Amino acid sequence: MRACVNRTPVTGDIYATRDKRDIDVFGCGLAHTIAKASAATQFDIVVNITTPYMPLMSDGKAPNLQPFLGAIIDATGKAVQKARRPTVEPDTVGLLPKRKKGRQSPEAERVYRRQVKRFCALIRQIYSTLDFGVGSRDYCYLLEAHGLPKGDFDTAQKQITACRKSGDLPLNICAEDASRETVGIELIDSITDINAKVAAMVDQLCNHAHEQYLPIRFWDDLDVYVEVATEKLSLRNLFEPVCAEFHVPITNFKGWSDFNSRAGMMQRFKMHEAQGRQCALLLCGDHDPGGLHITEKMRKNLADLAGAVGWSPVNLIII
Repeated sequence: MRACVNRTPVTGDIYATRDKRDIDVFGCGLAHTIAKASAATQFDIVVNITTPYMPLMSDGKAPNLQPFLGAIIDATGKAVQKARRPTVEPDTVGLLPKRKKGRQSPEAERVYRRQVKRFCALIRQIYSTLDFGVGSRDYCYLLEAHGLPKGDFDTAQKQITACRKSGDLPLNICAEDASRETVGIELIDSITDINAKVAAMVDQLCNHAHEQYLPIRFWDDLDVYVEVATEKLSLRNLFEPVCAEFHVPITNFKGWSDFNSRAGMMQRFKMHEAQGRQCALLLCGDHDPGGLHITEKMRKNLADLAGAVGWSPVNLIII
């Protein structure tokens, strides 16, 4: 039990006790039952009295609340009754929108639409905090912090997909799968004046070409060579900026990698190892049984292509 006068905590001692269903308050002039509730229900009661004048009980400025007893009983009784009822609207229970099967009543459809709106608002809020692209499955992991159980991941992923289809969420709120990217799209030059185009090309060559001039490798003076491999596209997007800064190749294996991506990585390791560098592969995968199995089998998966590539990962450091 806490009491305030004009939103300032009182200096006098005041406390509440339970006597079966009765909630009794003592202190600051009170020794009364102010409400009744089930003995199994517990409450934290805060009373604030707004008044231009408060009578005092002592020099310590402890207030005398007895003149306000009727108002305290009335307000506390109503608050206790409301606290015993659910304070959440039926359509706000749960994180995921839920729609019953069959024909929907207008009210049920309105409830569902409110749930969808709330769910999409949460996804947009999460998206606003990210500085890299993630997929629909990755949002499920981020939703764990908001109470989404792992058993609901598939449902949440389907809901995100449905909301993207319906326009409730932007299509680009999920990162594009690079393996499904469209190629061969016609590119039209934005500069239509041929003289202006030539002038821009001359300016680029004379004033900016040196900015992309790299006559030596980043690794030439180092005795190590590092690559990174991730299990998910979102992880590759997360690590890509810092990897680009240090010229570290990064590959998204999407679970079990295919022959071509593995062989390309092995060719690069082969070249750097021949130049005397210690090669290392940094893996970032899921910490579930499937992800750990992929990590544990990575060296064997590379060794399976040793005959075709002409390089063995026997000296490769895998972390």
